[in-house]
Amino acid sequence: MTIKNGVVWTRAGGEPKKLAAITVLDDRVVFDIPESAHSAPPLSLIWPWADIGTRTEYKRTANLPLPPFMMSHVPPPHRSSGVPNLQRRLLETTIAQFENAPPPGFDTDWEMLMLGGRDGIGHMDFFRHDDEANAWYAQLTPTPAWQSGRSGLWHGVHHQIQSALPETERDIELSSLVGPTPSVGGMIPKLLLAIPPLAPEEPWDGSYVSSATLSEQAEAHHVVAKIETRDYPGLVALEALCLEIHKEAGLRTPHYWKLETEEGLRVLAVERFDRQAGRPLLLESAFSILHLARNTVSQVHGNLDMLGQAIHAPELGISHRPSQDAEDAYVRLLLALLTGNGDLHWDNWSFLHHKGRVGLSPVYDPAPMRAYAQHNLLMVMPFAGLTINKSVVPSNIGSRLLQMAGLAFRIPEGEAKNLINRMLTVTADYPDRVQQLVAANLVPADTAQNLISVQGTVRRFIQQAL
Repeated sequence: MTIKNGVVWTRAGGEPKKLAAITVLDDRVVFDIPESAHSAPPLSLIWPWADIGTRTEYKRTANLPLPPFMMSHVPPPHRSSGVPNLQRRLLETTIAQFENAPPPGFDTDWEMLMLGGRDGIGHMDFFRHDDEANAWYAQLTPTPAWQSGRSGLWHGVHHQIQSALPETERDIELSSLVGPTPSVGGMIPKLLLAIPPLAPEEPWDGSYVSSATLSEQAEAHHVVAKIETRDYPGLVALEALCLEIHKEAGLRTPHYWKLETEEGLRVLAVERFDRQAGRPLLLESAFSILHLARNTVSQVHGNLDMLGQAIHAPELGISHRPSQDAEDAYVRLLLALLTGNGDLHWDNWSFLHHKGRVGLSPVYDPAPMRAYAQHNLLMVMPFAGLTINKSVVPSNIGSRLLQMAGLAFRIPEGEAKNLINRMLTVTADYPDRVQQLVAANLVPADTAQNLISVQGTVRRFIQQAL
């Protein structure tokens, strides 16, 4: 492999600042840290500047040729079925127009990082060299030039997700509209955009601008725009409902806005909490934290109990209020089970660094994926010592959740029972609320029935432990 070089910068402190020079060798990634970076957030929550000095290295593996906090900025390969990853398809369209396009594999992934690795989730921006970084930051504007909600963007997105065709003129048109788009993980097509400043209850007309063009002085909401596809009918309405339920449970949840275009395209714009007044914050997934902490040569495996243990581990330093974060994480797990979200993998938990304090991030991606037959898993990861067998609900799930509360999250049994009772109350009318979405033609009846059925079984078995 040819040695690859790049740089990583941030504007988390307001003024752009270089965090490291990057050299990718055959067996490792080397980060050379300038002295000036020590006043900025580090590359990873568990790589504090005081510990790594002026250089740190990451051992490359086949599964993770770059550290997770870098890989998260590279769109994942297309799934074997369903809608291709939107960010990857847009970047492929851009790369295909190069005179000397890189070969498939890591070379293409690196090119995607260099093209779209800025304004992504978190605080880091990736460039080929410092001059490119300075030029990019210099073009940021405090004055958004809002594009109409009837613009070509939503028409282009509608075409993209409805078509499995190879590159077309519309693909190129959409790529030119959004530019080299940063990666956002997950199975649902997403775009990172900015929308006009709105109150949470105000309607959104679809107006947007690329968030990568705005300085922190711009008045705008930075959002993750999640796009409903034919593979997941009703997802926008169901995820919005679950965001409301998490909010009613007392958890920190982002604001959101819904949009339905003339063609019937449904979009959920969820406000980014890795932006504070337009300024990026360090946000790192539990997958990245646990992988780097274990210094493992393979991807992180294990169970969700590890999350509670990690929150309470002082040597990791990922929570300044471990008791509260552990309780919030436990409640999130309960709500996932009670609403039909079996997709709580490590990338759906993150930790946020802000004003010198670190803790569990607000809720994101609470969509009840068990509504869809292809994702009808009780939970994508093991938990509470249970043997997970696809959609089967163990009859002892309630008692195991109570044990898990004490052993992994350090929550006393009495308090855990109170939390379970409260979450049962919060979700008591969940089936009725799902049916209301059916009546409003926002969710198909069979999708709703799948969800209500699987959720009811989990609910019944959890209640038996109280």
